[in-house]
Amino acid sequence: METLSQFNPKIFLVDDDDITIELYEKAIRNLGFTSILKYASGLDCINALDEEPKIIFLDQNFVQKMVKVFIEQSQSSIDQMNAAMKAQDFETLRKVAHRMKPSIDNLSIQQLMPVVREIETHSKERIDDEKLVSLINQYAQMLTVILEDIAKWNN
Repeated sequence: METLSQFNPKIFLVDDDDITIELYEKAIRNLGFTSILKYASGLDCINALDEEPKIIFLDQNFVQKMVKVFIEQSQSSIDQMNAAMKAQDFETLRKVAHRMKPSIDNLSIQQLMPVVREIETHSKERIDDEKLVSLINQYAQMLTVILEDIAKWNN
């Protein structure tokens, strides 16, 4: 019977505490894994995602920082999208949607992924204003529910 370690997936470890990251690495190596890369910051890890790790172990503080950034961006993104749509400023609308994608992807917010991508695509192609308005409204409604859930989770 084959085990996961036989496939030797690339594993990323992210933690700014040297002792913790060394303990994680030792434990994972003891399980037979050898392709382990360590990062002291989340930004370094994000910049290395093109190496396509199969597993990422994140420092809890990093996850909390990602959630904080998402909340901060989200609260202004709805207003920015609505203002851009009202002004028919499709480039700003595209940029706002594009800026939200990394946070949505990193937090694996599945229900928002296709919506924000459609907003970006439709605003880039400047097709169907009614569809864009509908997508922005859908994004705002979904985001409101998600932010409420995050607030409950943080309490």
